[in-house]
Amino acid sequence: MTVHFVTKGCRLNIHESAVMRRMARDAGFQQECVVINSFAVNVGNPHVVFMCDAVPSDDQVNRWGKQCEHHPLFPEGVNVSFVCPQDDGALRLRVWERGAGMTLACGTAAASVVVARLRQKTDRCATIIMDGGTVRGEWLADDHVTIEGTSRLVFRGCWQGQQI
Repeated sequence: MTVHFVTKGCRLNIHESAVMRRMARDAGFQQECVVINSFAVNVGNPHVVFMCDAVPSDDQVNRWGKQCEHHPLFPEGVNVSFVCPQDDGALRLRVWERGAGMTLACGTAAASVVVARLRQKTDRCATIIMDGGTVRGEWLADDHVTIEGTSRLVFRGCWQGQQI
């Protein structure tokens, strides 16, 4: 199954890049990796995107994500994306979702990465590799961001006796 995700009205807070780097320093991960750049992006929910020189480990995502999610700059919490450019031009994304923790994938995180990437490159498209799969994203001229990829079942459960 192919899934299409569209969001409208992305805002990129480019003036906060230095502030986001301070946030990375406060969370302690600038001692373990190099933050190339950082952005606050809103695609209907808040995201902070850290462009890093290496893909963080599970332990690093858990430690840094938790600290950034609850940073005073974001009193209501924030989703945290750790992005590492790959040799083939793709972007490797590790995701920390506010209220959920480390996740396999996130559509709005992928959209935020597409928007943030445009600050570094002119290409409005990106291939994004997440733990849960690969998607293709594009920031359209009308300010919509589209994300396209495949979906697969990763969980079954019951809620109050009802199968979900």
